[in-house]
Amino acid sequence: MNKTLIPQKYIQDKEKPTLVMFTASWCGPCKYMKESVMKDSSVKKVLDGFNVLLLDVDQNDGKLFAERFIPVGFKGSIPYFVILDKTGKVVDTLLGSVKRKEFLAFLSKAEDEE
Repeated sequence: MNKTLIPQKYIQDKEKPTLVMFTASWCGPCKYMKESVMKDSSVKKVLDGFNVLLLDVDQNDGKLFAERFIPVGFKGSIPYFVILDKTGKVVDTLLGSVKRKEFLAFLSKAEDEE
């Protein structure tokens, strides 16, 4: 996939992979992921190795980027996670809320790309 899924101005550290999360304020499973799973100390430690970009599908940037991710499997269901490597290539995607252990396994796929 090309590098234009997420413009470089949104990427803070170009030496890290990026985790994109499509979310919405009204989404219960999204809240669970943000408030429980992603705040777990072991998950936070792993997320320190990522650029984390939360995109609300009801807001301007979220709407714009949602369309860009359709070719890589985004169909509008949330939460939807995409791991991008340092070059912007899609490593893997995850749909829905999952438990901490499964989320850590998903995040570990970014390491496999190095």
